[in-house]
Amino acid sequence: MKQLIGHDVGSLVFNPAGKTITFSGVTLTLEQILLITNVTDQCIIFNFADQTRGGSIVGNVLTLEYDTTAMAAGDSIQCYVDIPSSRDVPVLYSGTIAAVGAGTQIDTQDYSSLVLQVSGTWTGAMLIEGSNDGVEGTWSPLLFMTLNELSMRDSLTGNGNYIVKCSTRYLRYNVKSLTGSVNLVIVGRLSDEIHAADRLSLALDESTNTNLNTAIRNLSRDQYNALFLSDAAQFASGSGTVANRIVLQMNTAGYQSVSVQLFGTWAGTVTFQSSNDGSVWVTTLGWDASGSTNALQLGTTTANGIYVVPCAGLYFRVNFTTATSGMVQATAYLRSTPSVLNSQFNISQVGGTASRSAGQTGVVSVGGSTVPLAVPTVYPVLVGAHDQASGVARRLLADYLGRLLLPSVQPAAGMQNLFAQAVTDTSLVEGLSNTELLNLILRELKIHSFYLSELPRKLHKATEFASDEPEAYRTDPTILAS
Repeated sequence: MKQLIGHDVGSLVFNPAGKTITFSGVTLTLEQILLITNVTDQCIIFNFADQTRGGSIVGNVLTLEYDTTAMAAGDSIQCYVDIPSSRDVPVLYSGTIAAVGAGTQIDTQDYSSLVLQVSGTWTGAMLIEGSNDGVEGTWSPLLFMTLNELSMRDSLTGNGNYIVKCSTRYLRYNVKSLTGSVNLVIVGRLSDEIHAADRLSLALDESTNTNLNTAIRNLSRDQYNALFLSDAAQFASGSGTVANRIVLQMNTAGYQSVSVQLFGTWAGTVTFQSSNDGSVWVTTLGWDASGSTNALQLGTTTANGIYVVPCAGLYFRVNFTTATSGMVQATAYLRSTPSVLNSQFNISQVGGTASRSAGQTGVVSVGGSTVPLAVPTVYPVLVGAHDQASGVARRLLADYLGRLLLPSVQPAAGMQNLFAQAVTDTSLVEGLSNTELLNLILRELKIHSFYLSELPRKLHKATEFASDEPEAYRTDPTILAS
């Protein structure tokens, strides 16, 4: 892109006696220099297409072939060069700010972003404002971000480097409050730089090892890599004596049960307690994992062992309530599974208690030998009933395959009792598949539509066959297709 030295980019110093031009703020090759004119003398002193007006360049110094010794060092020199559009302008603003107020507007045309470098000893607040026409009253604050943060800002309050996206044609700083002085350097960039969305995308990428990472690590998995709810990563431990009776205390949020192991040499009573506020404690029933104590009948213990207690409150503790001697030690492990009842039962016993028989206390047995039409000697869970008057047991009526039968009951006279019959004839459809049953229903519908006894007499005489009953259609279904 053709640019003018001293106006679009960089600057130059003309030395007519030495026939040289020294460039600054830009790095050039001989191929990039297009045309150099002494505007004061209206004379071309360099032309890339003229053999008599060429030159050579070393570093940032161009030596001219044209004789310029008669010219003056103060002559106005116009130099056009070809610089790729990807080149940035080094500095758009550089200065020290010592007072409140708005600064000179900067034209952001052809730039995608600006980089602000703020330094100095100061306190206060500065806005970065933008406008499309540069007229007072049309300026609005712009959002900017630092080089190492994900958040956007609208007020500059400290030193550092900041990136502003060129959303408007003109940009300026506006100091709202200031103590001390601020050194401000603004550089125009042709690239968009990194936006907040770009940084957020990088932060969400696990491979970049940035601070923000949504990947959840160290999840509990089984041997097939399937996730499952895990128990606590570590166990709690403690000890209790006569002087210090609280063995341990823990927060149970997120868990359903606590496995407590007691050990050591001690004498006394240990109580398992729960609380929602950590101040008022109540005894919580659990069970002995060794199976020596019935389920949910244990709130205290006097022996070592492993005990499982449900998380009844937010907090759980082991309390050496009656400390006689020694030191009781405990380890508590929070579990994600609920406490399983130690339900000791079998066919003859429930919880270690024998089933109840006639005239004895105990629990109701599951099953038993009860002779029909006799007073039971045990108490099974009957599927049936017994006579209230005689007290004898009754069994349900079944056929030889064990299927339930209902006794046939003759309904009372009258159409209103037609559906009170206890027996339903299922001999025609029993054992049929759904398809066979649907075919049977379809045949009956066809029979009903051909039922001649329901037709008018004249139409009946006009038919080729005079069967009057549906039995003929059942015995010969081909009639339906005629």
